Amino acid sequence: MLGGFALYCMFLIWFLSRRLRELERVTHDFANGNLQARASTKSSKSVGKLNHSFNMMADKISHLILSNKALTNAIAHDLRTPIFRIQWQAEVLAESQLNAKQQQQVASIIEDTEEMETMVDELLYYAKLEHPESDIQSQYLEVNQWLADFIDEQSHKSSLQIQYLPSLQPLMLDADPQLLTRALVNLIRNAEKYAGDRLLIEASTVDAKLCIAIHDNGPGIEEQHWPHIFDAFYSTDSSRNKAQSGFGLGLAIVKQIMVRHQGEVTLTKSPLGGACFSLWLPLYPNKLELPVNKH
Repeated sequence: MLGGFALYCMFLIWFLSRRLRELERVTHDFANGNLQARASTKSSKSVGKLNHSFNMMADKISHLILSNKALTNAIAHDLRTPIFRIQWQAEVLAESQLNAKQQQQVASIIEDTEEMETMVDELLYYAKLEHPESDIQSQYLEVNQWLADFIDEQSHKSSLQIQYLPSLQPLMLDADPQLLTRALVNLIRNAEKYAGDRLLIEASTVDAKLCIAIHDNGPGIEEQHWPHIFDAFYSTDSSRNKAQSGFGLGLAIVKQIMVRHQGEVTLTKSPLGGACFSLWLPLYPNKLELPVNKH
């Protein structure tokens, strides 16, 4: 009798633990940005009620987040016209007869409108990446050659000395080259603000994944900022100097680009002394042969 009861209790504990672990997994997915994650309501009566309560909460949070995103997107679109008008009128005014103080004030207005225009463009780009129906135009890339061409072009544009360490073997990647270019450009621009004079870009493979690591020799980023560094509008600059620190969207855009490629971006300390941002992407299964063009 007691043995049967103990066996029943063990089974019940196992059953409830399994259902709670499943709820924990769904909660983790939702917290990581998967707003469609929902718990099963076909569990036992008590766990089913808990899952149902979680789903109700998730529905409300998801609706609130999507509504805020739609509002932000609409505001960004509507801001473009008045920003353009202010900028145009300021540029016309700059060509008229002004004293030195007035010229300085008009130049400041033009600079501010250009910054606002950049912010709106980045915000709209970020909103587009977050939209679940936005497509990526993927194609097959030979990583070493593609990175070599990219770095050769950026070396003529960047103020930093860029060194490239290619992978020792050919690597194939199925990805959108324009989006990956945007991610790398954002990381280089971020490094230009804080790095010393050197940037090292390294391609390697770890556990069947491509790792593109961007090292700089700057002062690095304090670890207290690491958990939030890829959040939209987050800035490590307490002075809120946008001319120096940007609008807090560059690294958030990088994160979204990686998410769209089933990859991720991470931050660690670099052996060069500064920060190391790493892009992790799934490699094409046959990394040694170029597949037939899928287009």
